Amino acid sequence: RRMLERLRTALVERSDQLAEMVARHRNCTFAEALATEIIPLADALKFNAKRFAQILAPKRLGTTDRPGWLAGVDCEVRRQPLGLILVIAPGNYPLYLAGVQAVQAVAAGNAVWLKPAPGAAQLLTAFGELFVQAGFAPDLVQILPDTVEAAQGALDAGADKVIFTGSAETGRQILARLA
Repeated sequence: RRMLERLRTALVERSDQLAEMVARHRNCTFAEALATEIIPLADALKFNAKRFAQILAPKRLGTTDRPGWLAGVDCEVRRQPLGLILVIAPGNYPLYLAGVQAVQAVAAGNAVWLKPAPGAAQLLTAFGELFVQAGFAPDLVQILPDTVEAAQGALDAGADKVIFTGSAETGRQILARLA
């Protein structure tokens, strides 16, 4: 929790720099970058810091939360880290969407490979530095190059889960490569 709070503080401290980078990448105003990427990401960090223990806690299923064929059976859901999560970031919200996905994966106990959208490597590298500044291990969140080859190499290397935001066509290509 403290590390997520420190990550939020670090994000806020560098919000002007990050918003400028987002604005250049998206060709939008500084105010739009702040309102659509920095502030929502800071809010997501606040939410995750406050609620991650509750969200990830084991939960007992009551009789109304399960099928009838499990009546009388004691049932509990436990969330376990998956391992390595590959996040392939989109170009339209290159910091917010990738950032939220990376934060959630780390909060759940996973390592992250973050592959930026083309042209967003510098932005996500700056974001990755915030994790180290907040006290996370330097290799926990690794920023990959923003090339198609980097994405293909990461897919071939075998992540435990892949999160992709983008076109249906690229999604089909990713699924084919994973298959």
